[in-house]
Amino acid sequence: MHITADYHTHTLFSHGKNTIEENVQSALAKGLKTVCISEHADGHRLYGVDKSRLLEIKQEILRLRKKYPDIEICFGVEANIVKEDGTLDVDGYDDIFDLLLVGMHFFVRFDRCFYYYIGNIFSRYLGLFRKYCRRRNTSILLNCIKKYPHIFAITHPGERFFVDIDPLSKECAKRGIALEINAGHGFMHAQDAAVAAANGAKIILSSDAHCAEDVGNMDICIEIAKKANIPITQILNAEESESHGVNHCHGHERSRKK
Repeated sequence: MHITADYHTHTLFSHGKNTIEENVQSALAKGLKTVCISEHADGHRLYGVDKSRLLEIKQEILRLRKKYPDIEICFGVEANIVKEDGTLDVDGYDDIFDLLLVGMHFFVRFDRCFYYYIGNIFSRYLGLFRKYCRRRNTSILLNCIKKYPHIFAITHPGERFFVDIDPLSKECAKRGIALEINAGHGFMHAQDAAVAAANGAKIILSSDAHCAEDVGNMDICIEIAKKANIPITQILNAEESESHGVNHCHGHERSRKK
């Protein structure tokens, strides 16, 4: 299995350790056709990047596209769900990105704070309220993907926040939204990934790199995908053998580049 793209990488703009250019150089060195810079938006209290800084990232990407024509550099975001109705912290400007990735994270300004933090912490680490939290978390994600039809992918589903992958992946398959297997977190795990693939959902493999050397490092993802018996045709950024050419974000059906 050859990886063609890494759609989920972080830089010094948030909690990464390297510059955008260093991530691009690492992707090139590993033979990737596409790399996406996808920082957290500002709903994340620790690592969030506000709109003005996100636009700085966009300008840097535009500069680097001219310098590195042999790789497609995408302007993305890992948006945070901040309301139970699925509202994102990029609401109102979610269409400026090439790729909109969405995840559930701790340390965000969520409107149902007690449930979101206490409930899910008790569920994940003490085994309490697990069925209730799984049902409610799944509902939040479903609300989000219905509200934002141009979402490209859901990041690390099931990590820290239990979800029911069956209805989630069915809705994602219907809407053309990918589900991520994340090397940094190990989610989706193989059991959920197998269900998602059986339901027809597209899959992406991501490094979630926080340093340049990890860009494109997806051995864990590949192991999970193989264990789950996911057909390579369902993995958006993998192929049987390396081919030539550059993928273009603006050619992707979920691209919203402006």
